[in-house]
This record gives sequence, C-alpha cells and structure tokens, in this order.
Amino acid sequence: MSDRIYSIDSVRIIAIVFVVAIHTDPFRGLGASGNMVNFLIDSAARFVVPFFFMASGYFFARKTARRELTDYFTDRVTTIASLYATGLLLSAPVFLAGTAVRAGAENRDIVRSSALTPRVRSARDRDSN
Repeated sequence: MSDRIYSIDSVRIIAIVFVVAIHTDPFRGLGASGNMVNFLIDSAARFVVPFFFMASGYFFARKTARRELTDYFTDRVTTIASLYATGLLLSAPVFLAGTAVRAGAENRDIVRSSALTPRVRSARDRDSN
C-alpha cells in the first residue's frame, strides 16, 4: 500500500494550476471581460499559499515523527548545501566571463569590474553624466 495521500495530491495539482494562472494572466488583452476573469482567478487562488504552507508543515511533521530530528536536519542541510555549492560552481564561469567581457568593452581592469568590488567613480566620470 502506498504512503501517498491522494486528496492532498489532488488539491496540490489544482493549486499548481492556480499559481500558473496567477503568474501568466491568461485572459489579458481580452477587454473588460478578460480582466474580470483574471480578477476572479486571482481572487479564487488566494488559498494556494496558505495551503502549500500547511501541507508542507504536515508532511514535515510526518517525516520528523519517524526519525531523529538532528539526523533529519543534518541530511537536509547537507543536501541543500551541496545543491547550492553546485549551483555556485556552475554559475561562476558565466559570471566571470560576463565580468571579463564587460571590463574589456569598457577598457577597465577585470578585478575592479567585479560585482564584489565597489566601483569608485572619478570626478571625470561624474562630470560626464
């Protein structure tokens, strides 16, 4: 027998559809009636954030009731930190390449073009604006 709760899964599917509808405004550009439908969708979909919050809390409580809390948090932190580190490693070359291209186009030093280094404007730069 499965451990899934199909009623919660069904409401999650409906909530996901409402989230997509809120963010895409599917009836935009259809005049006043389209705006009214978008307003009704936005109004009816206000349940999704509290629903996802409560469902997450419920499933969190079910997971932590069956195991040691410190083991659960250690596993979660390890998983999230490894995903974050992977994302940083994958995005770093793109960030550095963009910084190098921007610095080359502006005839500046790459180290001073970094987003981590504050840019000090000279009096000549301030006067030209």
